[in-house]
Amino acid sequence: MEFHQLEYFLAVAKYGSFTKAAEEINVSQSSLSIQIGKLESEFGIRLFERTTRSLFLTTVGKEFLPFAQRIMEDSQKAKTMIEQFISADRGNILIGAFPGSQYFGFIELVSQFKKFFPAINFDIYEAECAGLISALKSLEIDVAFLSHFHETEGIHFYPLYEDRLVLAVNQDHPLAIRKSVHLEELTNESLIFNVETTLYTNVIETFNRLKLNPNIVLRTHGHLSSTLGFVSSGTGVTMISSRVAKYYAHQGLAFLDIKPAIPRTTYLAVPITHEKRPIIKNFVKFVLKNLKSNDDQIK
Repeated sequence: MEFHQLEYFLAVAKYGSFTKAAEEINVSQSSLSIQIGKLESEFGIRLFERTTRSLFLTTVGKEFLPFAQRIMEDSQKAKTMIEQFISADRGNILIGAFPGSQYFGFIELVSQFKKFFPAINFDIYEAECAGLISALKSLEIDVAFLSHFHETEGIHFYPLYEDRLVLAVNQDHPLAIRKSVHLEELTNESLIFNVETTLYTNVIETFNRLKLNPNIVLRTHGHLSSTLGFVSSGTGVTMISSRVAKYYAHQGLAFLDIKPAIPRTTYLAVPITHEKRPIIKNFVKFVLKNLKSNDDQIK
């Protein structure tokens, strides 16, 4: 049994005619008839009943039909899957992104890539960095934009943007008139953090390294806008990326530099096994090549 024989069988079953089936799949009627005959000889049964006026499936043919359809469908799926691994300009890329990645221009990069490679489709998954790294390790996603680096075997990390944290305060806060603040001073301030973020982890690590005890009065688990809403209401202060701060500069908030600086770097992470795929190699190359021009646009 060969795939083209199944294709011929399905065409004849669909049209109930050798003539119409031959026209549909662009083969001669004699070739189609010969191949159907070979298929029937191999099985030792008749798949079609033929009369001078009609052609229809036998009982066995009807039973065989869904199996043939499934085989051809699975064959097409397998072909599509293989093409994704050997093709550089078509297929699907599963992308992970940390919350807030839109502030770093990653959406623009993906959109630009799509314009150059219209036959490539994307699935975007948003999650905190720990979840994204787990998904990369299990190969559930192909690449991920991360705001945190953690040495992980089998994953290649490409640094993208260098950044730092700034303090966000209500514009009526006593610190609002200053340009900078030392971390030691912040032990007396009411701090608000989304404790699920890597930013929170970085801040706590910095406080611990300096042997300082932060006064965290409110722990959030949602979107950044909620945290900044509490800051705006005067409940406390928080820290955010200096790049993100630019998008909230006109919402009743003031931003101060923090000393010593708490640096942040965003990365493009790729499983080494997936990096060998032409489609992924193209995406990584595109992101790294277009990073600077994209960065200039969002500054």
